[in-house]
Amino acid sequence: MARISTYTLDGTVSNTDKVIGTDSENTTTKNFKIQDLKEFIYAGISGNMTVASNGTATTSSSATLTTARNIGGVSFNGSTNITLPGVDATGNQDTTGTAAIATTITVADESSDTTCFPIFATAATGDLAPKSGSNLTFNSSSGALTASNFVTTSDKRLKSEIQPIKEGLEIIKQFTSYNYIKDGEKESGFIAQEVQKVLPHNIKEDYRGYLSMSDRGVLAHMHKAILELEEKLVAIEEKLK
Repeated sequence: MARISTYTLDGTVSNTDKVIGTDSENTTTKNFKIQDLKEFIYAGISGNMTVASNGTATTSSSATLTTARNIGGVSFNGSTNITLPGVDATGNQDTTGTAAIATTITVADESSDTTCFPIFATAATGDLAPKSGSNLTFNSSSGALTASNFVTTSDKRLKSEIQPIKEGLEIIKQFTSYNYIKDGEKESGFIAQEVQKVLPHNIKEDYRGYLSMSDRGVLAHMHKAILELEEKLVAIEEKLK
């Protein structure tokens, strides 16, 4: 019986060397070139390929996978780079699966929804989850904002140049209160242009040129007018005694 020696596959092995093996189909003994064996191992890669003496296989740019595979839903055969939605530099998620923090949102001018829920956050800054509440609604058709209550800050420490109102009755006599229809709804109130003539600091103009007003200024002058009328009433009562 012939003796078969075992050798270590190292740098001294050349691609032209041969190994002895058995053909599984007919059990015959064959000599296989190292070069052929290496190329057989790399048979899963198609295209131009060179196998170095140290066993390193290199391919040209035209080399591709024999069978293309899907990566993140994108077909990849090795011939070119692919773009994975939401993973590349321009996407919104990195390769760890962590979504990036959105810094902008796309908005549209919507004027047909009768009930919208404004979004708010629980702090002024930071990475926060958006929230909403059923007790705060906005009608984008009429422009009405509805809440259980509206609270305005009025702390003295937030104000400066505080001065008592000197005239109440003479101010409110210069504009009229009305009933009218606005946005298809019947309302009662004032005309901003009239109020602007005597209380200009209570009137604001929006980007469209429309005027809006705060009723607080009118209310404050009504309060002063009531006090003035009370003084007159007291004086009349004193004369009648």
